[in-house]
Amino acid sequence: MIVLDASAAVEWLLVRGSAAVVAARFSDPDITVHAPSLLGVEVVAALRGLVMGGHTVPERARIAVADLCSADIMLHDPTPLLPRAWELRDNLTAYDAVYVALAEVLDATLVTTDARIARAPGVRAVIDVVPTS
Repeated sequence: MIVLDASAAVEWLLVRGSAAVVAARFSDPDITVHAPSLLGVEVVAALRGLVMGGHTVPERARIAVADLCSADIMLHDPTPLLPRAWELRDNLTAYDAVYVALAEVLDATLVTTDARIARAPGVRAVIDVVPTS
């Protein structure tokens, strides 16, 4: 079981440098992929930024959004995770803390491209940092 964060999802959806590495983390049919329901909003925001910055084209981002919508990802309401996210406030953004809290509750590995999460004090989940190219 893994929790996929938005940074890793964007790499995978845009088939960027580490896409194969991210995909390998959940290519096993016995692996279930989970995320807080804010994943979609975060991915759309990141894709918008990449389009606005000229790093990808709108059509590619549109396809990525469609792919995300059809992906087999179990989405979770972040509300029950908020108390734990608050506990992590000194070391993580609220967004990152919700992913960490979900990984902790599910006893799952959090897959991310953000090494800061792995270094943050107080994190009790296993963090799999996927390098970006």
